[in-house]
Amino acid sequence: MEKKLPIRRYKLDEQGMMGVYAVSLVDEPAIMVDWVALAAQNKVKLSSVNEERQMLYGPLLIPDQLIYRRDDKTGEEWYNTYDKELIRQTAHRYLKMNLHHNATVMHELQVAGCTVVESWLKEYDNDKSVGLGFELPVGTWFVGMHVQDAALWDEVKKGTFKGFSIEAFFQQSGEEQMSKMHSELIADLNKISEELSKL
Repeated sequence: MEKKLPIRRYKLDEQGMMGVYAVSLVDEPAIMVDWVALAAQNKVKLSSVNEERQMLYGPLLIPDQLIYRRDDKTGEEWYNTYDKELIRQTAHRYLKMNLHHNATVMHELQVAGCTVVESWLKEYDNDKSVGLGFELPVGTWFVGMHVQDAALWDEVKKGTFKGFSIEAFFQQSGEEQMSKMHSELIADLNKISEELSKL
């Protein structure tokens, strides 16, 4: 049973600086849905060698899902939630900003060799996500990530990581202006994007 806690709703800023800037491989996804790690089920022959596809598929954001959050410093608890329109805008902005190559492990270590090569919004009941084994609502944002790094793929196969988690900045709905903290976060985002683009 969910706790009765405040619910925070979010939006993107008009300046185009907020949104998802990286996807992290984690052991406990906040959205509580694990990915599907695909080896080559329908193998395509490359020359005479059958190779694993090394693809991960899973959701990044699920519309109207309550995601529990707690501030370790203050003890404050709340739920985050994202509606379909915000998810659509975020998914589009993520690709427009060319951020599909930004990946981390456990929100800490930046990694090369992990690239989001597929991205789609579920728009009808029986789409590709259903074929992959997900039963999630229309409006869910799914991605497919190719893991080129052999050592990281071995960790995926061992079950070290279970799903995706986003790294993002959003503006809380109802705010008329960004606070100083949001301005500082945007400055940090710019620095992070510059560093990741060098990888």
